[in-house]
Amino acid sequence: MIWFLTNTIVIVLASVVCCHAAPTTTPPIVLSVASGNLTIQLSYNSTTLWGMMAIADGYSGTFGVVSSQGGMMEGSMISCYGGNGGSINPTCIDLDGQDFFVTLAPNRSTTFLSALINGSFAMLNFSAPTSRFPFLAETSLISYCYSPYNASTGLPVQHSSNDGTDHGSLSVNFMSGAVTTGSTSLSSRDMAYIIVGVILGAAILVAVVVARVSGVHLTPKSTLILQVSTTLLLWAMVGVVTALVTIGEATCFVLAIILIPTTKHVGLGVLVGSSYERMLFLHPVLGVTVLVTMTIHMISMFSSLDDPSTLCGFISWICLICLSLPAMFLRRKSYNLFRFTHCLFILVLVFGVLHHGELLVMLIPGFALWVVDLLLRLYSAISAKTHVVELAYDEQADIVTLKLSVDWAMAPEPGSYAFILIPSLSPISHPFTIALAEDVDTNDISRRVLTFLVKPVVDANTFTGKLAELAKASTPLTITMFGPYGKLQVPVADCRHVVLVSGGIGVTPMVSILEHIATNAANLPLLQTLTFIWVTRDQAVISFLKETIDSLASVCAEKVRVTIHFFDTSASRLLVIPQRGNELPEMPSPHEPLAGDPRLTSGRPNFQKIFGTVHEKKSVGCYICGPQSLIDSAAKEASLHGFWIHSETFEF
Repeated sequence: MIWFLTNTIVIVLASVVCCHAAPTTTPPIVLSVASGNLTIQLSYNSTTLWGMMAIADGYSGTFGVVSSQGGMMEGSMISCYGGNGGSINPTCIDLDGQDFFVTLAPNRSTTFLSALINGSFAMLNFSAPTSRFPFLAETSLISYCYSPYNASTGLPVQHSSNDGTDHGSLSVNFMSGAVTTGSTSLSSRDMAYIIVGVILGAAILVAVVVARVSGVHLTPKSTLILQVSTTLLLWAMVGVVTALVTIGEATCFVLAIILIPTTKHVGLGVLVGSSYERMLFLHPVLGVTVLVTMTIHMISMFSSLDDPSTLCGFISWICLICLSLPAMFLRRKSYNLFRFTHCLFILVLVFGVLHHGELLVMLIPGFALWVVDLLLRLYSAISAKTHVVELAYDEQADIVTLKLSVDWAMAPEPGSYAFILIPSLSPISHPFTIALAEDVDTNDISRRVLTFLVKPVVDANTFTGKLAELAKASTPLTITMFGPYGKLQVPVADCRHVVLVSGGIGVTPMVSILEHIATNAANLPLLQTLTFIWVTRDQAVISFLKETIDSLASVCAEKVRVTIHFFDTSASRLLVIPQRGNELPEMPSPHEPLAGDPRLTSGRPNFQKIFGTVHEKKSVGCYICGPQSLIDSAAKEASLHGFWIHSETFEF
């Protein structure tokens, strides 16, 4: 009550003092905001605006006459601070600002008149030329901010959610005295997100129509064009938010959507009928984007690092750098380090929210999708009830065979993969293609057996190297499996002719497709021919899988015409000639030799010649997996022949 009476007396006295001006002077307008902690009294005539601020608790008070076209603090402002017993003298300063982020005005126009100060409040009188306020009119939008004072910068602290700051705007009619909550038809922030929402919604709608309704099959060239277009579209949306709001808001926007491309069961892939890994390229694109926008944002705020809110933003930025550098340069060399440093993203978000409280609300949709996806992943692992049926290592072919029994009623999609978690080897799960999935568990016919074929990396310290060592020692394993994931970009059911091209261990998804055709040939009425091409530099690998391939191919041959080509590129490598007396011992092979097999050719395939044997060029699905050079060569020739192309790279 004492505070209210004091305010009223001061305002009346100020009105008496100030109303000596010309008859065109407006009546004094009194604005009580921030729960009564900030009272602003204003009046003006044709040349001068004058008034008083009553500020509680040693805070600073700021008001501005701002544009009603959008940004609520885009305009000219005056900020007053009473010192409140400290070493700083009472002062009123000129500010320019936008969206509650302020800077000192280039010229000082406001005159500080007088102050009345005690330990709990300060009342300061001021005047300024009306020319300082281009948006001043009979009906004006008055913004306000009640916030702590930053003595080092001489500015009010930028508003946040954890320091008692209050801010907003009021619509004021100086002649009638009417005061209402300030609102505009659309703020700059609203307009930015409406534009972004329209762009994003239209893009998703087009993608859904193209992928799900029209059944368009993408070529490598059109896929690249689509990825580049999507990247440019995202950058355009970031540009819209930056132009209409701030670069800091654009950073928040990117952080809000960066998790969505990583979801496997929900998100963009599900909407457009694509596989998770096809959408994953958006995640690093958004990562680079947020690194750039946050860096620009923090550079502009280096001068106010003593502000706790700004310091939190700086810590968030440092964490983002420590996360991004391993992702850019060490992902392939040290996958575990890459995954562990990605945990820093939690700190990026925590300190980001401490820097800008509104980020917390913006994160909810993307984070909710990620949590739902995580629960679905856990459900897939629990419901599979996975246990190991066989773990074996073939020394001649250098391949690990892992067979898992799972509680699945249906076989996965051809070309599917699953994430395998073996705690004794690594706390991180690793993806592997499901080569075979139609076998029934002999111990429980309600379960099926999945076969994974793994080529160990030479380094024994890698996950696959350790797995090979366990297989050699016949060590029992505890395994958790997440999945299945993956979907062919070109459905086999749409094809009249199928061409399977693989290199090395890239044969595993092709064996999966071969098994799918053998099992479902009766449900593939369009399919007429199947061409199987496998390129490897080790005949032992072909011998290892030859029996399986021949068995599946013979079943397929009952419905379609099957052609098989094996290519051995070992002859193109340098021969190792031992010194006299150190002859290499012969290694007996447990597999059927390939000598005399007419399907085996030394050297590399001539894709132009092989693809030319497919007489009908329409409705041809070409599936490719292997080294990038093989993919590029086969995809280029397949594209020239007008084939539909699906490629796998074994990379995420």
